[in-house]
Amino acid sequence: MNRSHVPWVSLTIVAAACVVLAAGTPADDEEFRYAVLTSWLHVRTLSQGTYAFWTSLLGLGLPQPFIPNFWFHPLLPLLAVLEPATWVRLLLLAHTVAGAAGMWQVGRILNLRPIVRAACTFTFLLAGPGINYALRDAWPSHWIVWTSMPWLLFCLWRTLDSAGRRSWRLSMLLGLLSGLVIANANPAYAVVYAVVVVAVIVARWHSIIERWRPLSVSVLIALLISSPNAAVLISERGLFASGLGLQTENRPLPLAAAGDVFLRPLSHFASQIDPAYDDDRTLSLGGAFALLAIAACFRGGWNRRELVLGLAIGLTLLFTTIPIPLASQRYQFRDPVILCAILLAGMAAERGLQESRIRYLTGFLLLLQIVVVALIATPFARYAWDEARSGMPWFRGATAAVAPADTLVSTLAPPGLVAFSPRVEGGVMNRTYLPTGLGVNALAYRGVHVLNGWFKGVSADPIWPDKSLFYARVAPPQPFLESAVSLDLLGIRYVLAERGETLAPGLRELSVTNATARELVLYENDDASTGAILVDADVDNVHAPTLPDCPNDRLLCRDLSVVTNLHPAVVAIVRSEGAIDVTFDRLETSRTLVIAEMFRPGWTATTANQQPSTFAFLDSLLAVRVPAGAASVHFAYRPGLMYAATLGALATIAASLLAVILLSR
Repeated sequence: MNRSHVPWVSLTIVAAACVVLAAGTPADDEEFRYAVLTSWLHVRTLSQGTYAFWTSLLGLGLPQPFIPNFWFHPLLPLLAVLEPATWVRLLLLAHTVAGAAGMWQVGRILNLRPIVRAACTFTFLLAGPGINYALRDAWPSHWIVWTSMPWLLFCLWRTLDSAGRRSWRLSMLLGLLSGLVIANANPAYAVVYAVVVVAVIVARWHSIIERWRPLSVSVLIALLISSPNAAVLISERGLFASGLGLQTENRPLPLAAAGDVFLRPLSHFASQIDPAYDDDRTLSLGGAFALLAIAACFRGGWNRRELVLGLAIGLTLLFTTIPIPLASQRYQFRDPVILCAILLAGMAAERGLQESRIRYLTGFLLLLQIVVVALIATPFARYAWDEARSGMPWFRGATAAVAPADTLVSTLAPPGLVAFSPRVEGGVMNRTYLPTGLGVNALAYRGVHVLNGWFKGVSADPIWPDKSLFYARVAPPQPFLESAVSLDLLGIRYVLAERGETLAPGLRELSVTNATARELVLYENDDASTGAILVDADVDNVHAPTLPDCPNDRLLCRDLSVVTNLHPAVVAIVRSEGAIDVTFDRLETSRTLVIAEMFRPGWTATTANQQPSTFAFLDSLLAVRVPAGAASVHFAYRPGLMYAATLGALATIAASLLAVILLSR
């Protein structure tokens, strides 16, 4: 195989892998619940001229953004004109192409001929991470990191091999790209690539010390750009119950997974021994490249020791029970292992093609690698293609972009807060109702305010106990839905339940929908308040007991009938992103205004040219004491830490771009 062979052969191989990934649609709705939704809400507020850190459209109001999110992604503005499902497919495609281009450039640094680069890129796209994040699961926050790693490695190597002005320019570019990747990724997954960072530091420590100034600036840039997500996690961490821990999967891969690398697709050892690990969550690499990577490790003369070290560290973490702080999924350390193995295999293949004794054997291994990887990815690709041909039902169900949801939304007039019954809640969480547009948080894409939800990165503990660390859950219990007073005071306008469920008296049946094998009934509560009431001024000693048979003591389990003793008066309220305006008749005496919105210390209030302090009514709801003579109150959510972090991140992005451009001239 001569270096001068026709390049279109290599480009065709790479293009084929991109087409395989682009033609399918993963059957998954997970990131539509959090990352895509919070990004969609952000774009909506920006279109209104607001940069909001709060949304009243979910639960009883929640801080924004969720983690992960795509607030700083270059493709974010397109979400204003594209459907979320289409935007996600575009995002995956764009990063597929970017990842292929990055892997090709890394091959140039390693002096690999085009056919070897093509085999490496083909494997990079269709190995375990590609199957996991782009064919099996729609996890763009993970796919962004995986496809960006070649570019980050490229910038890092170029920085360590350069000096002077060029070193500063590349360091700033490295910091800019790293910060954007971390800002748009799942923080627990970004930790996985500490393996590569540690390996480079150990193997290239001398070069790092020589360039410590530009590299320090690079680290600072990355930290500043990613600081808004860090601010969210830091501020929210203390709001979760102390006994909650991360959702983790810390079991190591079974040793059979190592053998599976060489024998796949002939066998699937790992899946047979431990069903907890699906075929897409093991070391799917290809036996030919695995052999070449081993050869590269044990034969001297390689000039990239960090790859060997990264492979060793990753394998150690993957197959042992060594504690891993912050990382939530041990199997994901497969990714840096595969990345390092692909590059080592490419180096071994290049050297093999240069030696006449093993040239044809090396060529056969390259061909075998491409064929095997294609065979491994084929069943996953077929499944994703079937999903695409059937109209992306998972994506459309996750965003309520289906006909049954259209009918439901049209029935919700006038608009109001909707609560799901426990049975409907269970069906939504189990994806039973996903084909009808009732995915988790799905109706928010249609502008419908639903009390129930599942939220990532923020806490809703005052309303309902959080599910686990950094996972909030709001699930109205049966006693709450049977309490007419609770429904009225919290402004629950509609209840969606299965036929036969017991609900509060006085609800009026509006419509019936046949969802799967169950009949859903929408009820209207004509007595629902606006979500804002004025009560007696002295509320410091108010205590609401727990409803009978309710599982906890949070707001949705409280008996709100005690509030009726405070002479509540319903007032007009207008919610916007990050702000609430309440109007009422001019007060003759001081009263307390209570809003059916979750309290956070960042809430401020302005009334009658005064700025009284907000506080938590019943330890959960936003409230403020309104002085006599006032006729309105304006609430605004102003989290100082998030404002500072976001302004700093935006300024850093702009300054870094300008510096890179100026240093390039």
